[in-house]
Amino acid sequence: RQLYENCSGDDFPVLVFMGNPVTAMTWVAYKVTGFPRSHVMGQAGNLDSRRICHAIAQVLGLSGNDMRGIVFGDHGDSMVASPRFFTVGGVPLDTFAQMEKIDIGEIQRVIDQAKKGGTHFVHETGRSASAGPARAACDMLRCIIHGQPEVQPVVAIIESEYGLIERSDNLDSMSFGVPAKIGTGGVEKIYELPVDDIRGQLMDSAGFIKEDIRHAASILKETFSIM
Repeated sequence: RQLYENCSGDDFPVLVFMGNPVTAMTWVAYKVTGFPRSHVMGQAGNLDSRRICHAIAQVLGLSGNDMRGIVFGDHGDSMVASPRFFTVGGVPLDTFAQMEKIDIGEIQRVIDQAKKGGTHFVHETGRSASAGPARAACDMLRCIIHGQPEVQPVVAIIESEYGLIERSDNLDSMSFGVPAKIGTGGVEKIYELPVDDIRGQLMDSAGFIKEDIRHAASILKETFSIM
C-alpha cells in the first residue's frame, strides 16, 4: 500500500495482479490502493483460455495456434467456459465441431477437465506453474506498456456489468473474469456479451467470489478501516 500512496491523477500505474486467490485479491488490491478500477486487473483468463485451447486442439488433431477463447468468472473450478466463446481459425468452435462430426458434448467435457488443469498441476508437483502464467502476463504487459490494445479475458473490477451484483449483496463492486480491451489505460473497455445460456453458471461463479470478497472486506475494515 505504501508504494502507491504518492500516486495520483495521471500518475496512476496499471496494476496487474498475480497470485491466488487472484480474483478476490484483485478486488482487495483495488480497495487498498484506491486506484481507478480501470487501473487494476488480474491475470487469469488469458492463461485459462490458453490451457483450454490446448486441450481442445488435441481432440481436434490441431496445433491450437489458431485457436482463441474467452472464459468468465473465477480462476478455478467455478470458472465458466463454453464452446460458444471459442474459435478455430476464426470459425466458431461449435460450428467447427459440427463440420468435423465431433460431439459438442465431448468438447464440453474436455473443457471441464481442462478447467482443473492448474489445480491438478499443483497437486501433482507440489508447486504452482510458472512458464504459463509468465507468458500470459507478458501478453498483458505488452498491451499496456507498448500500447498494443487487445481484447483478452482478464479479472476486472465490475460494477453494473453483466448484472451480477444484486442489491442484497451490499457491494458497490466486485472482481470477475470478463473479456476486456486492455491497453495503456489498463482495462479500457469491458465487453458485455450475450450470456443468457450461461447466466446461471455466471451467477454461481459470482457467488463464490462474493464469499471471498466479503471475508476480505471484513479484514480490510478491521485492519485498514477501508470500507
